[in-house]
Amino acid sequence: MFSLTLRLGFLAAALSAFVGNVRADAPVELRFHPAKGSVIHLKATFEQKLTAGGDADAKLTNQSLSLGYTFTTQDIAADETVTMKVTYDSVAFRQTSAENTIEYDSQKPPPTIHPLAKAFVALPGQSLVIEVKPDGHVTAVRGQPEMIDAILTKLDLPEGTEKAAVEKTLRSQFSAKAVKDDMETMLLIYPDHPVAVGDHWTRHMAVSQVIPMTLNNTFTLKDTAGGIATLDVKSTLSTDPTTAPIKLGTNELRYHLTGEQNGEMKINLDDGICRSANITQTVSGTLTMTDLTDTSTTKPTLMPLSIETKITMESK
Repeated sequence: MFSLTLRLGFLAAALSAFVGNVRADAPVELRFHPAKGSVIHLKATFEQKLTAGGDADAKLTNQSLSLGYTFTTQDIAADETVTMKVTYDSVAFRQTSAENTIEYDSQKPPPTIHPLAKAFVALPGQSLVIEVKPDGHVTAVRGQPEMIDAILTKLDLPEGTEKAAVEKTLRSQFSAKAVKDDMETMLLIYPDHPVAVGDHWTRHMAVSQVIPMTLNNTFTLKDTAGGIATLDVKSTLSTDPTTAPIKLGTNELRYHLTGEQNGEMKINLDDGICRSANITQTVSGTLTMTDLTDTSTTKPTLMPLSIETKITMESK
């Protein structure tokens, strides 16, 4: 359900449900159904531990990413397609390893910005627009080219390799496909039929950014007491072995990972918005790296890799 990136996704969540007075054991129709004009403030935090290498030479990297969003419902069409403005309000990033520590907090900007954090600097205040079907499919993304141009203008980087690298990253991370993937990891979670307490349903999706993954998500409705739907979340994750390798500098990277995620979401039945979520994700496997400049050998480097991620969300 959640992509494995520093953006991790730009992971936030939203659900919806049939509005009405129902018995706790009566079926409900879960669907994406915020009210026109509604404004939702959501904070998502991702804490990740990445271990690369075997026992003798393992390298540990800890990183965290906290994102603040405002979701504004601009319109609801006759077919219940929801048009939402998504505004990035704040970002805080921290990465620690044996080599160094990199930090950035948009609410407390440091005097010197590390190159790896520069893409975050101009993100707060930027917006784009998405269109979402009641079943959670994102059918349109608008405004992301203009958002990228605004970020680049605000950064005001001098012409050269650094600006080119930042622009390439931004246009990849905020392409229409990338934004659609990110939003659907939050929204593509609704059943196609009414469900009662104890019922479960599955959703399948593919995430294309950074480490392409296939996710098989199972949701179980645990409770509807107090106007809140509590969902149990269980998922399996795996990389597609047929996916083309990722090029990073002079290297080609192939990931072979599998894992699972487990957690719980609490959903307000009035508007279907996720009020809180706690998800734990673990994946492990190998990273195969091939140096394209080394013509003396075709033997790639094989490295064990494991990633543990804790995801928490709160909205108001």
